[in-house]
Amino acid sequence: MKVKSKLIYGIGAILAVFIFTSLVTMVDIRNIEKISEKTSTESVPMAMIAADTKFQSCQIQQFLTDSSLTQDLEVIKEAQEAYDKLISNINQFEKMYKEENNQKQLEKLNKLKQKATHLFETGKKMVSSYAKSKEEGDAVMEDVDNSSLELAALVDELKDSQINEAVENSKLTTDKSNSAFYVILLMSLIGILVGIVIGFTLVNQITTSLKNFEIGLLKFFS
Repeated sequence: MKVKSKLIYGIGAILAVFIFTSLVTMVDIRNIEKISEKTSTESVPMAMIAADTKFQSCQIQQFLTDSSLTQDLEVIKEAQEAYDKLISNINQFEKMYKEENNQKQLEKLNKLKQKATHLFETGKKMVSSYAKSKEEGDAVMEDVDNSSLELAALVDELKDSQINEAVENSKLTTDKSNSAFYVILLMSLIGILVGIVIGFTLVNQITTSLKNFEIGLLKFFS
């Protein structure tokens, strides 16, 4: 093979290595951007909303219990506010899951809404029952406690799913970054090795050609 051909193939091989590296790196960077965007605009904010949902569910029970014991009906308004905030939070999740067409999560949210509504309505019933007698109030309180535990379990599941998603996305971003780094490193080493091999081959062929030329000249003039 002539020197010109080897030079063309050699440069072509090096360019192919670096073009492949660039393409792989671009794909990884694009994936990292998508994951990072989802984490910052969805996973983390929704995890915070889920945490607030947990807080509001506790507030509902707390305010209704306080109103039952003190018979201060104004406290029910605070329970109403907590309930409204909880429903508002759930509505945000519903919007997200509808966009994702996640029917399984939508069913869970519907169940969560029902439990929250049952807790709030039963809590108001508890307030009026304690106004009549302690016995009636205690009987309803048992239902309130059970409803509160059931609601807490559903909210915890929602909160944990969002936190786990945020953590998983962060881990995935790190893995993709490491992958891009190792691909660049590997392809760079391959490019360097290919360049060295081609360089030695060309130098060797040029040296041999010069020696043959020198020998030919010596024979010609001898």
